[in-house]
Amino acid sequence: MRVLLADDHALFREGLGHVLVAILEQPQAIEAGGFVGAISIAAGDTPLDLMVIDLNMPDMDGFAGIA
Repeated sequence: MRVLLADDHALFREGLGHVLVAILEQPQAIEAGGFVGAISIAAGDTPLDLMVIDLNMPDMDGFAGIA
């Protein structure tokens, strides 16, 4: 399972990555430290199974940013 973890706090991304390893079989966590990086990864050629995105990152306008 390919999971995008997008949050501007590295400690949160790392902690959530550990949780994914504990509950999923062979998760592949892809991390983004900002909104622009998350959009770049999501627009890439490799599909994602799940995206966990912080709505309060710099350069992001909450739910409007996800749209």
